[in-house]
Parts: sequence; C-alpha cells; structure tokens
Amino acid sequence: MAIAKLEDKRIDQYLTNFIRKEVEGQGQADFVAPPFKVLRPSDKYLIYGKENLRYYDNKIVGRAKAKEIDVQATDGSYSCEEYETGFFVSDRAMRNIDGVAGIKLREQKAMNAARSQARSREKRIWDIAGSASIVTQTSALANAWDTPSSATPVTNLLNAIKTIYDSTGLRANACIMSLGAALKAIQATEWKEYFHFTEKGFDNGLFECVSGLKYIGLNVQISGMRSLSTYEIGTSDPTAEIISGVGKVLVFVREQNPTTESNCFMFSPYTVKDQVKSWREESQRGEAGSIYEEIDELLVNASCAYLYTGAIA
Repeated sequence: MAIAKLEDKRIDQYLTNFIRKEVEGQGQADFVAPPFKVLRPSDKYLIYGKENLRYYDNKIVGRAKAKEIDVQATDGSYSCEEYETGFFVSDRAMRNIDGVAGIKLREQKAMNAARSQARSREKRIWDIAGSASIVTQTSALANAWDTPSSATPVTNLLNAIKTIYDSTGLRANACIMSLGAALKAIQATEWKEYFHFTEKGFDNGLFECVSGLKYIGLNVQISGMRSLSTYEIGTSDPTAEIISGVGKVLVFVREQNPTTESNCFMFSPYTVKDQVKSWREESQRGEAGSIYEEIDELLVNASCAYLYTGAIA
C-alpha cells in the first residue's frame, strides 16, 4: 500500500464515534484495567500502602499543635505505547454493495479492525492479570469446580476477598471468569445452598453467576471473547480459545473511574484511544483507514488481586 501524505490523513469523527459506541467499556480489557485520559504520554503515578489506614490519637489540649500526619506513597511511571490496526475499502467493493440494504462496508471494516485491536489489548492485559508469577496471591484448584457435590466456588471467592482485604485494607469488588467456570459454579451444591433465596420470585431457584455474586459485593464479568493463538491464518490454526484461559478466576479491586492516585489492581492511562483515521489511496483505488491509540496497561498493586487457576478442566 502506498504511503499517504501526512496532510491527507484525517481523523474520521463519524467512524471514531461509531466504533467507540460499540467497543468502549464492553470488553475484558476495560473491565480489568479501566482506561482514563492523561495529558502526557509518560509521567508518574502514586502507589499507596495500607499504612495510610492507621488511626492516631489526635486529641490536643489548650494551645498544643495539631498532630501532623503525612501520606505514605511511592511512585511509579507509566509510558503510553502506540498501537494501530489498518483496514482498506476498495472503490469496486463500495460499488458492488451500493444500495444494498443493511450493508455498511466502511463501518464493518472499521469495526472489524477495532475488535481485532481490542483482542490484542485483552491479550496484553491477561498476560499480566492471568500470570501466577505476577499475581502472587494465587491458588491452583485442580479442576475442583467440575464436581458439583464437592465444588466450593463461594468459599473460594470469599477467601479471595478476605486475602485481598488482609493484605491491602481494601475490599475486592470485581471478578472475571470464563463462561465455562461460571456454568460449573452455579451447579455446585454449595452455590445452591448459599444463594437459597425466597425473595423476588427466586424461590428455590438457581441464581445465575452474575446476579448471585452481587450479593457478596462482586461485580462480575463472564469472559467469552475468543481468539486464535497464532498471528497467521492457515490450515493448521488451532481451535479458538478464550484469551483469559478457561479455568482462571480473578478477584480484584477495581476503580471504575481511576486517576493516577487510585489504589487498585490495574488501570490504563491513555492519550488517544479508539481513534479512526482515514485517507484516500488513489493508487490502490480505494480508501484506507486505521484504528489508533496511545495507551499503557499498568499493574498498580498486585496485592489487590487473587487469582485461581484450574477451576475447571
């Protein structure tokens, strides 16, 4: 593809708005590492310890000075990397579908590129969040959720919440697991006994995973985006796999709207996110475009998470 002149490239606001409406906030990446805009592509952020939770005897008498305390924090650095995924729409293809109801070729091409870029971001985040060598608060369950009579998903999740609280003073409020793990969890005898409610019409009913875990304070996402584990398409491609891993269950502290001072598991500072640029490629007889972003995926506090591996086979 010929290289377009810089001045020929423009921000396509229509396609940018189109993909942002469909993609932002929907995937695992934004759930595990919520994004927030920063002014500079590289800078510092603060990491707070639980020593800030200490209380003091601050009683004073007469003209005594106030008892001063100071914030205890260390700093880390972020650096936004550039990522870009391209697409191309030929004039001939546009003529072929011109007037065909329901087909918007430019939008479909841009959305496909945006979803591909989202999968790449999810893979980068799960290389961190799903690693037992990085998330050091972890346990291997040895397929324990596969047998309903002995599975203890509720006990496991409550243990994760307590471990995180003991090490950070913060309460875990989020959980992500595969669809397979969720389906096994709700079949467990322990699950049925724990969520044996009679309110709201669920008399003796089996709570779905998302609804049930809200009762113990966890906002849950069921991971299901699939991807091939190779970069090239070919006859030997493996079966599609779940990026997060079938048997992994992650409990963590999530900040919905993080800043550089948030104490949580992960966040993603960015300067540009999901921006579509488009330009004319006359020699190729069509229009080219790309999805561009400058973003970092940061592990802020590993103690703000607990990772179970091997929950199911």
